[in-house]
Amino acid sequence: PLATLLICERATRGIFKLFCKQIGSAKFNLNFVGAQNRVKMANVLLSEAEKTYILHGIQKGYRNDGRTNRDYRPMELETDVVVHAMGSARLRLANTDILVAIKADIDVPSPDRPKEGKIEFFVDCSANATPDFEGRGGEELATEISNTLSKAYLSQQALDLSPLCILA
Repeated sequence: PLATLLICERATRGIFKLFCKQIGSAKFNLNFVGAQNRVKMANVLLSEAEKTYILHGIQKGYRNDGRTNRDYRPMELETDVVVHAMGSARLRLANTDILVAIKADIDVPSPDRPKEGKIEFFVDCSANATPDFEGRGGEELATEISNTLSKAYLSQQALDLSPLCILA
């Protein structure tokens, strides 16, 4: 699961960078359908035989599904999946399903950065991902992801936002 999360995080960053370059968008919508990083794992007791099986697999470099210890799970990436968006992508990896859609709007620049455009991140964690997300359960994670994306992409070193600004 940790490797899966790292791959998804890298792929998601790549998707955002690609969309920013191609579209120069102003707003993003991100829907985590299967976010695994907050799902509580069950405590599993292993027998000695299961422990030995796992250790031998690690030593021999293979997993019980046939992959080597350096193989990734198959990844499926689709583009243009949201009809009403200016750009979109869907990444599926094991039980993780990430949908990214881009929307651009004309808006007034911030007074402190009058020659730069804006990027806003909106994140939604689907209740279908885990029962923990039912009701308002996913809001804390969604806010955390949104804040992290904002910090990563809104620093002056990350993106040049001046091409997103319309000058009169």
